Amino acid sequence: MSLIKEKVECFHCSDECVTTIEYDDKMFCCQGCKGVYQLFSDNGMIDYYDLDEKAGIKPGENDLDAFFYLDQPEIKQDLLSFYDEASKYEKVNLHLPMIHCSACIWLLENLPKINSGVVNVRVNFAQRKADITYNKEKLSLRQLALFLKSIGYEPRIQLEALRSSNPKSQTDRNLLYKLGLAGFAFGNVMLLSFPSYFGDQSFQFSKYQSTFSFVSFLLSIPVILYSASDYIKAAYYAVKRKSLGIDIPITIGLFAIFFQSVWEITSHTGHGYFDSLTGLVFFLLIGKWFQGRVYKRLSFDNDYSSFFPAAVRYIVGDRVDSKKVDDLKTGDIIEVRSNEIIPVDCKLLSSTSQIDYSFVTGESEPTSKLKGNILFAGGRVIGKSVRLEVLKELKESQLLRLWKSDNHKKQEKPMIKLTQSIAKVFTITVLILAVSGFFFWLDQGLSKAIFVFSSVLIIACPCALALAAPFGLGNSLRLLAKRGFYLKDIATLERLTKIKHIVFDKTGTITSNKDFRVHYTGDSFSDSEWRIIKGTTRHSLHPLSIAITNSIDQPPLEIDNFQEIPGKGLKAEYSGKPVALGSEEFIRERSNKEYVLNGENHVMIALNEKIGAFTVRKSLRQNIKQSLGKLYEICEISLLSGDSDREEERMKDVFPDGVALNFDQSPEQKRDYIDKLQKHTPCMMIGDGLNDSGALQASYVGMAVSDDHQNFTPACDIITEGRVLNSIHILLKIAKNSMLAVRLSVVFSLLYNVIGLYFALSGNLAPIVAAILMPLSSISVVVFVFILTQMIHKRTKNSI
Repeated sequence: MSLIKEKVECFHCSDECVTTIEYDDKMFCCQGCKGVYQLFSDNGMIDYYDLDEKAGIKPGENDLDAFFYLDQPEIKQDLLSFYDEASKYEKVNLHLPMIHCSACIWLLENLPKINSGVVNVRVNFAQRKADITYNKEKLSLRQLALFLKSIGYEPRIQLEALRSSNPKSQTDRNLLYKLGLAGFAFGNVMLLSFPSYFGDQSFQFSKYQSTFSFVSFLLSIPVILYSASDYIKAAYYAVKRKSLGIDIPITIGLFAIFFQSVWEITSHTGHGYFDSLTGLVFFLLIGKWFQGRVYKRLSFDNDYSSFFPAAVRYIVGDRVDSKKVDDLKTGDIIEVRSNEIIPVDCKLLSSTSQIDYSFVTGESEPTSKLKGNILFAGGRVIGKSVRLEVLKELKESQLLRLWKSDNHKKQEKPMIKLTQSIAKVFTITVLILAVSGFFFWLDQGLSKAIFVFSSVLIIACPCALALAAPFGLGNSLRLLAKRGFYLKDIATLERLTKIKHIVFDKTGTITSNKDFRVHYTGDSFSDSEWRIIKGTTRHSLHPLSIAITNSIDQPPLEIDNFQEIPGKGLKAEYSGKPVALGSEEFIRERSNKEYVLNGENHVMIALNEKIGAFTVRKSLRQNIKQSLGKLYEICEISLLSGDSDREEERMKDVFPDGVALNFDQSPEQKRDYIDKLQKHTPCMMIGDGLNDSGALQASYVGMAVSDDHQNFTPACDIITEGRVLNSIHILLKIAKNSMLAVRLSVVFSLLYNVIGLYFALSGNLAPIVAAILMPLSSISVVVFVFILTQMIHKRTKNSI
């Protein structure tokens, strides 16, 4: 009979059960873990445990006084990224440090199934953060924090860091403190080690060597406990999660040198390697700091506000100008038209407005706003144009995060996942080689074996593999932005390589918004009636509305009850009398007066019992026919247009033979077309983002074309300037070549590590030299892929 008690693991968190609680034929270590399991079980979410058998996290203790400060309005407003008295929804971005695997993401994004107060959750795994939209009528911010804590994801809320203009500065200072301590210790330990460098008889202080060794030991303790703490903590958490990372071999190497040195000075068999140990940590930290500086210079995916293309109508006195969103300052006055996105947090200066926050909260019902109300970035103006006063600059706004969020697209990153998988296998291989090298050299002495063991662990750097994709593709993002293609993230660049079908909108895409001819036929309008017409069309972003507005010389009159119906037309009132512009069907519903249209495309107008039509003839974009021909050679293309088929003959001359040309398409029909196409092949939708935002959202890659940068939509993945639309085939080529560059950089990284491992295993590489070379391997891979992508873009420089 065995007297050894069998170890029992908690089914939820996998910790050893000191006392066991049985429920549903499963063992739990505490009531908290049992409660979380029961919560998942009652809501049909047991699949959570199938994603990762070590996924569960022990919930925090039930402290009802926790997060009490979240009930204070001023603190709550600092934290919330969206709040509105007229809306029942609020949005917050929380740091959840316990996020560690795909099961965590799955659980958090399925929280609405567990708690009806949670509306939507989107997780940023890299930053361990989550954007959470919740119903404030069912759940307060404090209750949300307590709920997250109860299931093991306690938010880390640091109010001082939140209010700081540079939240990363504290982290940077801590790194410098650790680097300074390691440098101080390294310099002094080297000074104390001079007797051992020159031999026992050749240095006058050699008789104090044992004392020097003991002082070196004391100096190395804070280096291990403080300077190297980040590596040790990361290794500890990796082991706890039963995962592998670069910090594990580094930590093992550090402790091997430390304990070998302690053993030598206590057994009087040597002087130890404290100079190597402190130097190793010092150079590792220098490498970490230098990597941070290099990555900050090359990190284009995480901070791209400098080339964010959105622009707004900027008011200076009586003059209306255009200004990049990135250049807006607090106090600036801007004008936002119907269906435009509010770029930054603002105060409403107009008397009233309707705002649609569906991109922010998912709530489709517009909310009414009065003069003086705060309007948040990401809201869409419904109705007539409004004037706003800027309250926050772009860097403080959530517009960039809104565009970059994965609310509208599933972010697939196969190349990044591949390099991370290679890095994981590489780490396992390095550990095996280090142990093998240790035993191979053991007959040459324990010191030599530990020397080789530590060198192997430190020289190998799988992080270089993992960095190849984000920095190579990130550089391509930056270079493409200089050419006029603004991509949301590197996942978009990866998805471009899979595109098999491209769908084009016509108005504002195939045709230009800048070169047009407007001709009116019909009943005669007085000067005041022309002013009413201009007062109506000026509120719309549609290219045809802009063309009509620019063709009328008279100043506009202020109209009331403006409304834009996507795909149909505009309607408004002036002194109680209706005015309407739009499609023939839209006008026939509002006027019984007969009017015969000729065979061209028209925008009809009905005002004061009068009726007429504008013929807007837009010119084609430069070289668009040739570009479509080149595209057709590499993928399928088709046309979706809301215009009538009167433009069919003209488009047949532009598109290659055999291309599907679809006219009279409503916004809903455009989306349905894309949905059906997506079931068979990855497709890209290219439009102006007005009547086709649904189609942009449904496509594998959505591209919004802009001639003035003012029709930004978070539903798109790419914003492109109209002048470069004839170079889509070059964009696809660059995407594929960028992926090739990443693959070559992975091969380069593997070769670099293989050579380093050869010298380490042969006993010809000191640990301190390995510490210098290790960060250089990461930097060299980053520089290598940077140069490759630069060459790719340089070769196509004259093609766009």
